[in-house]
Parts: sequence; C-alpha cells; structure tokens
Amino acid sequence: MLEENGVMEDVDTAALTMLARNYSMFIKASKQLEKDGLTVVSDRGNLSPHPAIKIAKDAQT
Repeated sequence: MLEENGVMEDVDTAALTMLARNYSMFIKASKQLEKDGLTVVSDRGNLSPHPAIKIAKDAQT
C-alpha cells in the first residue's frame, strides 16, 4: 500500500525492517523490566541495574 501511493520505495524496506526489529526488542525488554523490576541482585548480593535496561536503551538509539 505504501509503495502504491509512492510513500515507500524498495530501498526503504531494509530501514523499515530494522526499525521494526528495534521496536520489537524495546518492547520485549520493557516487558521484562516490568516483570522483574529495574534492579537485580548479583551472586555477591550487590544491587545493580537490570541488563534489560541497556537492551531497551540500545534499541531506542
């Protein structure tokens, strides 16, 4: 439909695919953070940021 209306060309497909994958990764990481919380406890008992925070930030970037 986008191609038919001249809004999107074949070269845009790769960029749109990357956008969709990054958005999906962001959503998955966000759901994991909602489930687990923003911090994790290491095997030594230290509190640190959940690794999914970096995943979500990287996906946004």
